[in-house]
Amino acid sequence: MAAFEPKYEIEEDLGVIDESKNTTVELKMIKWNGAEEARLDIRKWYPNQGKMGSGVALFTETGISNLITKLIEEGFGDVTEIYLALQNRKPRNLFDPFVEIPAKQVLNELTEEQLKEYEKQFFMYSED
Repeated sequence: MAAFEPKYEIEEDLGVIDESKNTTVELKMIKWNGAEEARLDIRKWYPNQGKMGSGVALFTETGISNLITKLIEEGFGDVTEIYLALQNRKPRNLFDPFVEIPAKQVLNELTEEQLKEYEKQFFMYSED
């Protein structure tokens, strides 16, 4: 019986977060098995073989935030590096509280109808 080979599409390569002699641990946005949305994925890769190893996919912003919060609470990571990373944070959408000023200006120029569409998309808002 053939081993299960998951289908995946790497939507965005966010970089190597750790490495050893023959493997890397990489952060990527991956669409798994034909899913519409990419998930944040932390996984071991074998660059010389072009294969992936074990890893984890996080499905929600809450899951990602919980992971980061728990790591910080437990004393992992360098506080200075974490602070600097927050200062250089890339916004993922217009409603991100750390979004850059130009994106906020775009938000202010939206019509009421366009704003409602963004609210529906990002906050799963329903008029019911």
